[in-house]
Amino acid sequence: MKKTLLLKKGATILEVVIAATLISLAVIAALSLVSSTQKETTYARDLNIATKYNYEAIDRFRQIRTAMGWSSIVNELTLDSISNETVYCLSFLPTSEAEFSALTYGACSESNFINSTRLIRQVTFDLVAAEIASGEVNGIITTIWQGSKEHSVNTEFTLTNH
Repeated sequence: MKKTLLLKKGATILEVVIAATLISLAVIAALSLVSSTQKETTYARDLNIATKYNYEAIDRFRQIRTAMGWSSIVNELTLDSISNETVYCLSFLPTSEAEFSALTYGACSESNFINSTRLIRQVTFDLVAAEIASGEVNGIITTIWQGSKEHSVNTEFTLTNH
C-alpha cells in the first residue's frame, strides 16, 4: 500500500495573523526607539545651548567687573539687593557699565526670552558680607526652557576682587 503524501500549499489564516502581528510589533518598537532618540537628542542640544548662554553671561559679568572695578560692582549689586540677594533677568547681556547699572532687579517672567530663542536666563548674586569683605561674590546663572516639560540648567560662579 502506498501512502500518499499531501503537500500543503499556502499559509493558514492563523499563520498570516501571527506573522502580521510580529511585524507590527517590530515596526512599533523601531518607531518608539526613533521617537525616544529624537527627544533625547533635542534635550541634549537644548542643554548644550543653555549651558553656552550661562558661560557667556559669566564671561560678561567678569568683563564688567574688570571695567567697573570691584568696589563699583559690589556697590551696584548691594543697592539692588533684597535680603542679601540680587536677582536680574537677562533677556540681553549688558555690554557696558551703563547697561549693567540699568538692569532692573527681579526674576524673569514667562515672556522674558533671550532674543530669538525660547530660553529664559536670570542671575542671582548672593551678597554675604563676609565673602564681600574677603573679595568674593557668588552667583548662579539659571537658564530655563520648555520642552516636553520645563528644563533648567544652573551654573555657579564667583566674582573675585583681583
